[in-house]
Amino acid sequence: SFCIRKKGAMKHIITHWKQLEEFRHLSGKYLAVDTETGSDDKLLTVQVAWSPVDAMCIWVDKCDAEAIRIFLSNSPLVMHYGQHDVTELAKLGIRATVAFDTYAAARLLFYDKREGFGLKYLARTYLGMEMKDLKDIAGEDYKTEDVDPAILADYGMDDALATYRLFT
Repeated sequence: SFCIRKKGAMKHIITHWKQLEEFRHLSGKYLAVDTETGSDDKLLTVQVAWSPVDAMCIWVDKCDAEAIRIFLSNSPLVMHYGQHDVTELAKLGIRATVAFDTYAAARLLFYDKREGFGLKYLARTYLGMEMKDLKDIAGEDYKTEDVDPAILADYGMDDALATYRLFT
């Protein structure tokens, strides 16, 4: 896999299903999962974090859906607002089950708060992570599929890392 180190995190870009074999050792470990879709609701990427500083971005159109399914099926999955990501993964024929949802946990823990339960708010408030919305990076009228792939991958992996950090 292609790997970059940024902000203390090791980020891997997966563009072929065989690259997922490098990560077989993660089987059974908690994986934080996030998805990014295009303007046509097509699933573009699946981001996975397995530690507070390790993440990958899987390019769906370059990887075999079955390899992604096998990779994700052997581990408990952590998501933020999991019902969205479960729906997106189902487009690939992946039946994902959420073991822990950081959005649901925030709703239960902070039910009396009015500030919100969004990932970026929670990451900033409880982790000190400054995260931008994709529209702040790509412009107000962006189409996700037109965003520079490196920027989209980095953005998505930050979401997965924030989800993992909130979980732990």
